[in-house]
Amino acid sequence: MVVATHALGYAHLPANEQHQIAWMVQTIAVPVFFLVDGLLFGIRHDAKTAFDYREYLAKSMHRLLIPWALFTLLYGVLRLLFELTGSAPAHILVGRPWQDWITAIYLSDFSSQMYFLLSLFFIRAAAPPLRILAQYGLPIRVLAVIVYLGAFHLLPLRTWFFPGLDPVYHALWGLQFYLIGLVIPLVSGFLATRVIPLSLVTLTGGILLPILSDHTVIPAQFLLLIGSYLAFASTTVPLRVLSTLGRYTMGIYLLHIPLVMKGMALIFSRILPPTSLSFFLCLAFFSLIASLFLTKMLLQLPFGHQALGEQAQGHGPGTHAR
Repeated sequence: MVVATHALGYAHLPANEQHQIAWMVQTIAVPVFFLVDGLLFGIRHDAKTAFDYREYLAKSMHRLLIPWALFTLLYGVLRLLFELTGSAPAHILVGRPWQDWITAIYLSDFSSQMYFLLSLFFIRAAAPPLRILAQYGLPIRVLAVIVYLGAFHLLPLRTWFFPGLDPVYHALWGLQFYLIGLVIPLVSGFLATRVIPLSLVTLTGGILLPILSDHTVIPAQFLLLIGSYLAFASTTVPLRVLSTLGRYTMGIYLLHIPLVMKGMALIFSRILPPTSLSFFLCLAFFSLIASLFLTKMLLQLPFGHQALGEQAQGHGPGTHAR
């Protein structure tokens, strides 16, 4: 979904088609990562387990901040070279004061996916109160979700932050999905026997609500997110393709833009009209495959695991939630 979201930026589809595809691929593309991180935190750090905040923060810094710093530097240097050679349509570095450089780094202006790593780290940095919440039962956790949703959507929070991909604001935005993830472990038993009908109901609601009203986008987003989780929870057949993507998620996320997708866009624009659905599908699919291939190559290098925030001795499922 994240790769497809960025592929839409290179495609020039008819407005109605663009809107429909955007709803399908953008609505839960990033929220699902926050939900999974909250889900895993709730499982691993309940009242029965010890919690070392310093160790948890150190691991999160290694997992999130090292890739953020390395790839921000890489894409920043490339951006500077493109601007110096006249290949960039606009200048965000050349001729700008150093304050603008800092702002560009903070707002992920070099490559738009980078903000997520900072946002998730900020949520993890708030682990002590989240750990306290994880020690309570279902009523308190549900109440926390309701109170936070009300505060986030009723207060004018967006006006307090930079426009664009402000990672602090998006940490606050992502926290609503993270908190839902904290609730899921406590209702897994209830869901297990009803997962298929519940997934059908929630997915149907998430699809139909935006059609019925323009004011139901946010509820539809939560229905799609929960419905998707339930749909995969009901799957008993091993899905090797998804397992492979999960293992290399971090690399795919970091590598697919700007260079891989830009290169693919140049190739496919010579074969297919950018206004066609086939252009968008080919761009998204082959950018995904190329990023997967490059991730495997990177992990063969001595510093590859560290660059992706993984342990050098090996790597397991490479989701952002690790």
